[in-house]
Amino acid sequence: MSQTLTYVIGQDRRPHVDNVQDFKVNFDGSNTNWVQARQYERSMRQVFVNIKNEDGTPLDLTGCNVWFEGLLPKNSAGDFRIIDDKGYVALDPTAGRFRFDMPGHAFTVAGSYRQAFFRILKDGNSITTLEFDLDVLADKVIDGLVPRTYISPVEELINEIEAKYQNSTDKLTKMTSGFVDKFTQSMNTLKALGATVQNGLDALEQKIKQDGLFTQAEADAFKQAILATVNGLETKWHDIEVVDYKPTRDGKAHTLSESYISVDEAQKDYPTATSLADTKDWCAITAAIQEGQKQGRNIYLAPGNYFVNKTVKLPIGVTFYGAYQNSKIYASQQMSDDSKKQPLAILEYDDEGQPPIYIENIQVLGSSDQNNQLIGLHLGGNRASKISNFIVSYCFGHGTLVYPTHPQSADVENTTFEHYWQVQSGSFCIKSNASINRGNITDFAVYDSQITTLDVRDENQSNTSAPAVEIINEENPNAVKSIYGVEFTRCFLHAQGNNLVRIVGCHAPRATHSINFDFIKGELHDVHGDLGKGSDKFFLFHLENCWHVMVDHSSQLTYSGASYVEMKRCAFCDIQTAGIAYLGWQHSDSMIFTLDKYSYENHINLIGMDIYLAPGTEDTTKDPNYGYDYGQAHDAMDLFAKMKDEGSDNHITGWQVGQTLTLNNEPQRLKQITNGKIDGLADAWQKGVTTSLIDNSVHTKHVLSKGVVDLQLALPIPYKRTSGFLISFRAIGAEEDLKKLQLIAGSQLIQVPSDQNWHVWTGICKTNILQAIGIQAPNHEVLTNDVTLEIEYMHCFMENQIPFYPDFVALPMPKAGEGNY
Repeated sequence: MSQTLTYVIGQDRRPHVDNVQDFKVNFDGSNTNWVQARQYERSMRQVFVNIKNEDGTPLDLTGCNVWFEGLLPKNSAGDFRIIDDKGYVALDPTAGRFRFDMPGHAFTVAGSYRQAFFRILKDGNSITTLEFDLDVLADKVIDGLVPRTYISPVEELINEIEAKYQNSTDKLTKMTSGFVDKFTQSMNTLKALGATVQNGLDALEQKIKQDGLFTQAEADAFKQAILATVNGLETKWHDIEVVDYKPTRDGKAHTLSESYISVDEAQKDYPTATSLADTKDWCAITAAIQEGQKQGRNIYLAPGNYFVNKTVKLPIGVTFYGAYQNSKIYASQQMSDDSKKQPLAILEYDDEGQPPIYIENIQVLGSSDQNNQLIGLHLGGNRASKISNFIVSYCFGHGTLVYPTHPQSADVENTTFEHYWQVQSGSFCIKSNASINRGNITDFAVYDSQITTLDVRDENQSNTSAPAVEIINEENPNAVKSIYGVEFTRCFLHAQGNNLVRIVGCHAPRATHSINFDFIKGELHDVHGDLGKGSDKFFLFHLENCWHVMVDHSSQLTYSGASYVEMKRCAFCDIQTAGIAYLGWQHSDSMIFTLDKYSYENHINLIGMDIYLAPGTEDTTKDPNYGYDYGQAHDAMDLFAKMKDEGSDNHITGWQVGQTLTLNNEPQRLKQITNGKIDGLADAWQKGVTTSLIDNSVHTKHVLSKGVVDLQLALPIPYKRTSGFLISFRAIGAEEDLKKLQLIAGSQLIQVPSDQNWHVWTGICKTNILQAIGIQAPNHEVLTNDVTLEIEYMHCFMENQIPFYPDFVALPMPKAGEGNY
């Protein structure tokens, strides 16, 4: 009787189980991997398993062993576990196929397993599959095994000990029987010789000493020693719990001085105490961590509010975990005050080497005093560490600081943060150390996390914050360290009155490279939404002395008064496919991008970007939500002149080309008019429209006639590639007629504004979506009255095709009818 399970390592996932105390995976029909059996079945219940990698290739099981691990259904007799390493049968290891013969002890309790999965082991390392749904049906006919914890390696040891014990007992019985025979024979001999009984006993005692007979008392003592060893092995399967070390965890900072008059006295209950100023919670957590480190067992922080007065040193190679937001470690007020003199970390590992650090489901909190210099988590040299479901609040030194400082520290390598949540804290800072022998940062990843500095919901927040993310390659004229392979993916970032992300390399820009920000959503606020007049100090991304930084597929990346990207002495950076919303160009030299003259060969790829709410036009300056302080569009567009004058071999595509042409007054106005028609434009593109020049003006006038079906004035985009557009116009007429007209604007169809004011629209148009830009009456709508359209300029332009073009100049004049007027 068999069933087949299939797993994809790296792709399978399930929802998080919030209630750790009442742990039960809820499959809700989403898990196709299930096994059903009946009570008291034995090893005939077989499970066939196929395991694949994320790319669909088989997981090679050569040289592996597989364990089944399970937490049985709830039972009145207690909680029982199954760990079996005997049922694994390799079928085709290279194809990732095996069979597992389930042990009889797995089917002692009817109901659904709370957790069941396979662990794959090789060379001391292991990975696990996702849980499968193991359901045991009741057997009301016969009785079988009594439920208990079943650990096959321990069972094997016990059986071996029992066999040895039985063998010893048999030998003892045989030896005793032989002894009785010899004793009887000896006594008879002694009597025959006239010896006394005492002399016989003396001889017997000597004989026992010489033969080393194994007495019953000695056998009992041997049995107790064996059982003690077995109990010790079973104990190793359980985690160390902080609650066993007398924490108060009541949300108050109880110091030892409350209960003891000396450190010596306190150490009888709290051996890790160093001062009467230590909190009982700090002593308990430290003792549990030291014991867990000593025994190689994980440390569990049960729900509670723990207060510490100084840094908790993290264990290495074992997991320090809690019950998520229910397990909180607070810095005491004394610790908060002490941090103002010298930054202090609440949790820290900063020692020699680069061991793995594992933290799960714990929250650390500083104090509401924004002058504190607390660090939620400080990591020095480490490798292959994983921090998941970790929360930091009110630590204004840094939420997390990755910075090796120990002289014998190694590098930070292959460290991963997942589901990290930081609020009301300093930056998430990654920093090399150029003053020690190692101290590099490589292959560092943050996934599915939120990093906020000041609370995004606090609309009255008047303070400035640190950047959300800082990556700093420490400067040392005599040494160069490396930071590379850093990745932030699917993260929300927020800062206030500062850069959102700040990346600063050392004097050797190539040492800071390969840093990616993918699928980022974020906000950058200035103080009260207004930084005042003058230069704009802040950019969402400040890049300095670095290579190969990529910002891709990111959206909603700004708010109120910050510019987008600033690059200083950078190369081969790629900024593309972003959505920039509510870009507040409200200062005299604000800009989307800026590069200094030392930057070169960067890709500012505006193709695919969505620029919302272009400022500086009449509709925005008169809008009460923005006002005149919102700025003028030509100020914001100064960036292109800066890039032209100061940049070197920087490639800018799409929208930039159109803006450059417009700023230089180089696009041709719609002036080539004969008999009311635009020269070179097919009649179908100007149906129902009569065009003329306006005296003493660069504008053209277009009368859209009433009663015309499929009326339109549009410029075609003949190039089968992405093109940009720019249109400045106003429509004059009856409101009912204006509401019938639509603006063809990039990938959008937008109703023509009926306020009869000037409007500017610009963006990117993909030709496989829309074939033109302009004005139309869709769905066969017919105007009741004529409408007058005044156009300052209406312009299509193709993408600049020249890579790394050394200067930004106007495109060659197109031929009539090519859609470039």
